[in-house]
Formats: sequence, structure tokens, C-alpha cells
Amino acid sequence: MRENIKKIAAALASPAYSNLLRCPICMGSMQLRNGQSLVCGSKHSYDLSKRGSVHFLSRPVRTKYEKTLFEARKKVMDSGFFAPVLSHISERINGSRQNRTEPIRLLDAGCGEGSHLSALQQQLSSSSDAVVLAAGLDISKDAIALASKNNGEALWCVADLAHSPFADRSFDFIVNILSPSNYAEFQRLLADTGHVIKVFPGPDYLKELRSLLYSSTNSSHSTSLTRSFYDNLATIERVSEYFEVLGSQRLHYRFLMHQPLIEPFIAMTPLSWGMKESLVQQIKQRLTLEVTVDLTVIIGRR
Repeated sequence: MRENIKKIAAALASPAYSNLLRCPICMGSMQLRNGQSLVCGSKHSYDLSKRGSVHFLSRPVRTKYEKTLFEARKKVMDSGFFAPVLSHISERINGSRQNRTEPIRLLDAGCGEGSHLSALQQQLSSSSDAVVLAAGLDISKDAIALASKNNGEALWCVADLAHSPFADRSFDFIVNILSPSNYAEFQRLLADTGHVIKVFPGPDYLKELRSLLYSSTNSSHSTSLTRSFYDNLATIERVSEYFEVLGSQRLHYRFLMHQPLIEPFIAMTPLSWGMKESLVQQIKQRLTLEVTVDLTVIIGRR
């Protein structure tokens, strides 16, 4: 724990990281003071936690996403559930850099418990000589606490994406994976040659689970939910309003889970919220569950 805060404090003391930040209240630059607080010229102060994360919210935020959900999500992500998606993103980032060696400034907007950013940071560091300056932002204090506990190599921030604590044009790459977006803010944060990478679900995403959950409910509810969750065309059009879309890739594969992984899988997805507990328990007790992962990855630039 103490090593984490020392490592992050050392990083924040360097211009590479400190230049990424700005005060979310007055927009002024911030400096690390006494190895434990980020302070701007107007004296707004943000303390580092024991694990090195920084809390930028001025007031608590209530969210349905709780600690148990993020713990469950970490178990599922550690199983390789998202591995093909993260490998694809790493390849796209490396391909767009054309063997440049300057640091990669990478933001995961809506990072959750940090699994995706941690994997991307490791993959990019191992496949390139470039230093990866990684930052993860999420509005959930529980998510960031878990992220900083498991990976001390990134700057983890509890913050509102609409009022993010980062300076203009701070990042070369912004990834936004199955999380709400703020494209105007992405545009502000993205460097002139930067890229935004948006990942969103397709119509077959977890269709087996949806079938199990909604088989005993009316079909119109299931259909309307599917349409509201997986409107691909609307997402692409929205991204293109702010960025030049360079391309999109649909990743479609199946993933087999055995019993120990099924319970955390159910716990991590909002699809089960509001369902009959008896039905959810039936699914959790299955010996295996094979699901379809159907995701589209869009890459755009300023």
C-alpha cells in the first residue's frame, strides 16, 4: 500500500503526469505538495488516498454500481472474457503510432475497477519501448478503490467525466468501453493527433443470458430492452458528430464459463437487475454457461 502511494507521488511530481492535470473547479494547473496533495493556484486541494488514487468529486455521488459488482467484474475479466477485445485495441493503438517512441498518454474514461486499463497498459508496455502514462477515471469511489488496490502503475481518479480533472489535449488515446460517453469532453481532452476508441455492444451481446432471463417475461419487454441497449447505428452517428471515424470492427465470439465463474458473471451485469430471485438463482446453479460476446470497436480522430 505504501509503495503504491510513493510510486504515484513520484509520477505526479514529474511534468509528464502533472501536466495532464487541471483543477476541475477553477481549471488551474495543479502541483503535488508534500508528496500527498494536489493543489492548484486557487488553493483547491485534493489528497492522495493510501493507495495513491485521487478523489476529485466535490460531493458524494449515488450509483447503482456497488463494490460487489466491481469485485465480480474483476473475477470475470481476469478469466479472459474480454481478452480478444483488449488485444484488438492494443493492436490499433500500436498501429496508429507508427513506431514512435514518445510516451503513450492513455485515458480509460469509465474505467470501473481498472481491469481493462491495467491489461492495456501491460500489453502496450510489452510490445513497445514507449512509456505508457495511464489514467483511469470513474465516478464510483468503490471502483477506483479496487483499481488502485490491484494496479499501482496508473493514476486512478474518482471524478465526473463532465468535469474531468485533466487539461486540454492531454491524451493521445481515450478508450471508452461499455460505459457512458461525453464526446464533447473527449474532444477537449484529445491531442491534435489523438484517437478515441469506443466499444459498445452489438445485438447478439449476451443473447443466451437475455434469453434465460426474459424467457418467462413478455417478449415485448425483451425486444425493447435489446433495442435500447444495442442501437449501433445511433452510436456510430453520434461519434461521427465529433470525430472523423477511421473504421469500425465487430468482434463476435463465444465464451464458455464453468460454475465458479457464473455467479460473479451474473452479479456484474445489470441485465439481471429486477429479475425474480428464483430465476437468477437457477442460472447461477448451472454447471456451465456459454455466452456470445458481440462488440463493435470504433476508432476516430480529431
